[in-house]
Amino acid sequence: MNIGILSSKRASTNSSLSHSMDEVTKRRSMCMLIGDGILMPAISVLSAMDGLRAPFPSVSKSLVEALSATVLVVLFLLQQFGTSQIAFFFTIYLSLVLTYAGQTAYLTKNPNDHDDGFYKFIPTAVYWPIFIVATSAAIVASQSLISATFSVIKQSVVLDYFPRVKVVHTSCSKEGEVYSPEVNYILMILCVAVILIFGDGKDIGNAFGMFALKSMKVDGFLLPYPLSLLSLCLAGFMGDRKMEYELTHKITLDRLGMLLSDPSVRRVPGLCFFYTNIQDGLTPVLGHYIKNMKSLHKVTILTTLRYSLGPKVAPHERIVIKKLGLEGVYGCVVHYGYADSLNLDGDDFVGQVTSSLRVHIQNCSDGLPSSPVEIQEEISDLEQAKQAGVAHVRGKTRFYIGKSCSWFDRIMLAFYELMHNNCRSALPALGVPLQQRIDVGMLYEA
Repeated sequence: MNIGILSSKRASTNSSLSHSMDEVTKRRSMCMLIGDGILMPAISVLSAMDGLRAPFPSVSKSLVEALSATVLVVLFLLQQFGTSQIAFFFTIYLSLVLTYAGQTAYLTKNPNDHDDGFYKFIPTAVYWPIFIVATSAAIVASQSLISATFSVIKQSVVLDYFPRVKVVHTSCSKEGEVYSPEVNYILMILCVAVILIFGDGKDIGNAFGMFALKSMKVDGFLLPYPLSLLSLCLAGFMGDRKMEYELTHKITLDRLGMLLSDPSVRRVPGLCFFYTNIQDGLTPVLGHYIKNMKSLHKVTILTTLRYSLGPKVAPHERIVIKKLGLEGVYGCVVHYGYADSLNLDGDDFVGQVTSSLRVHIQNCSDGLPSSPVEIQEEISDLEQAKQAGVAHVRGKTRFYIGKSCSWFDRIMLAFYELMHNNCRSALPALGVPLQQRIDVGMLYEA
């Protein structure tokens, strides 16, 4: 449900120009690595497979492209099984040194014969073994870029530089071994498209840098940059604006207390998990919800999910509960590691949190003075709220494109909304039944 428009002014920022430039540099570097993750596998595999044409002149260029595309498709399909397994089968880095040494020796003796010099220096007797080694080396190089792309996208999602995508850890002991299904298949399609469009390793190679203008004119020079610019505008510009609005209009505990003290605001029966992702303060969706609905559940647990760098979080450290000094309102932080699964059964998750909250109330862990009678009443209220019904509430914010928006903002907002509506939610499912989920819509006026 959409319950209104939040009118706001652009928040003032104290960030210096150097800080802004640093942020732009980080995002452009991230985008360029993603662009290389598209070009590198294509050029590596295509150049290696092109060795088939030397001993077999009848092999057409289209067949080489088809075989290269097939190798890349198989490589991308293997990503879901983890990168360490693939690297195990293609551990041939030493052969790269020998290959480059042989090519250098050939070019030193024949300085003018630099066109396709890789396969020309190979003796006929060892041509096929070297062909296999070269193809395997291309797969290793491609795997390195694919793994790096997964890793940088995972970090970018954490920093809110990139739209949220599913990230799967394929190793319980190595944090860096990750896999993203959506990114994997997008990279696969783009790599195959690059091979079919360019069809030549030299043309793809020219697309890597700006010094290819003479041979590729403008096409090769511009290929990586639209990819970078597109991702930069999407992840950086609108992501920063969204964070700017949320930090400007975040709800403090004092503000929450004022909202709840309003006589028109009722405390309705039930237990509510209200999810927020703001570090210092509460999501503005909470205040917007209370002001418009004039109600809040009798027991409300403001829940935040926190990602930890370790593989797993100990069970006794996973859920941290605290009182917020307001009747029936508690704070909860759920810590999880990259090897932990958050796809718990909904009732099990509720049971774990309420059990931790019950122990917290009994131990008076916050140091707030409470009599045995007050403690018993608080626990009784918790049990009654749980029996009355459980709701999981999350905010779903969008930008409102008003008439005062500039044409640039209109384009960026429209594109951001398109991607935002098709990316994953920031809140894992947690196995919550559909009838217990509530999405509270909130519009930011741009």
